[in-house]
Amino acid sequence: MRTIWIFFGLIVAIPLGALTWVYSQVDANYLLDAASDILEEEGISLTRSGEATFSLLPTVHLSVSEATIIIPETEESRAQQITLEGFEVTTSIVTFWTARRADISAQRLRVNDIEITDFSSPIEVSDSVTLKNISATLWQGEVEGYAQINTQTLPLTIETRGKLVNADATSLLRAMAEVGSAKGKLSGQWDLTAILPESDNAITQLDGDMSITGDQVTLTEVDLQGGMCSAISRAQGKKGPKLNESGTFFDRLELIQTFTGTTAKADSLVLETSALLIEATANLDRATDNFSAKAAAKLNIEVLGSMPNCRINPRLTDIAWPINCRGNLHDGNTRRWCKVDVSEIVEQGLKAELKRRFNADSPASLIQSLIKRN
Repeated sequence: MRTIWIFFGLIVAIPLGALTWVYSQVDANYLLDAASDILEEEGISLTRSGEATFSLLPTVHLSVSEATIIIPETEESRAQQITLEGFEVTTSIVTFWTARRADISAQRLRVNDIEITDFSSPIEVSDSVTLKNISATLWQGEVEGYAQINTQTLPLTIETRGKLVNADATSLLRAMAEVGSAKGKLSGQWDLTAILPESDNAITQLDGDMSITGDQVTLTEVDLQGGMCSAISRAQGKKGPKLNESGTFFDRLELIQTFTGTTAKADSLVLETSALLIEATANLDRATDNFSAKAAAKLNIEVLGSMPNCRINPRLTDIAWPINCRGNLHDGNTRRWCKVDVSEIVEQGLKAELKRRFNADSPASLIQSLIKRN
């Protein structure tokens, strides 16, 4: 990420620094060669292909058909590739010298496996680099955001906030964890401060919050209702149903997260289907991707009871079904992450049965029966 801002800064600064040269001596190739030489001193290669144009009057404008930045592999990190297509910088001499402001855009920006299209934003370059009004398309969703890169701090910090609307659920969730394929749309909001690592093997520190919401989303690798039916059947000493390979359809999915350093806490996770309402909290160690979660499930007995091999004893309907989860976000087997705490269910069931029996008799007759037994 740091390399992108270096590149943007160079692309903006070099054309305007070139005003001290005779206009006829400066062209796009000269400017890009200068940027390439500066990046090469950092061990980073910049290559370009296609057409590149530069004009100084009436506005300062640089256009590059395609540019690729390659950060070489190190012992601590794999190689990274950043590709820009249809990249443009536009400003005026007066605007830049009075406000150090320009407009940048790219038809396509690809960072490793993440692709952003139709990117545009005003950019201001001073003690920090500020993108005040980011507009882009990410994972088929619309992005509106703000970012400020504080170049005077060590380590480098980035402040960002914004929202992502109607993004493809599979792409967004895949960026967060190995949860398999999904269907539907998700939206998110964030207000974060990132402290970039000073060494390649360190992890970015995050502080702030983020939320994700969605409705009518299907997770194909998660059979939530089948898992609950299996747990219910075990609690009743019966055989449970086979897991549904088509996954789970969620009427509502909500996640509110708080970030502190390398930890992330899910203050609220809500998963709602026609048969279940699950409310949970969770903790994630971002350095290892290990997580743990505790949840309680409320059942819609009529819907669950209509499923094959999922007959429910009415005495179990008032139980808050406890679910414990533990695992790693990248182990690839989501079905092993969570299990229902059957022992706690049995304990709750016994308490409910005792309560029912105690309420069936008056206190006087109950005490009298205990005395007779003694």
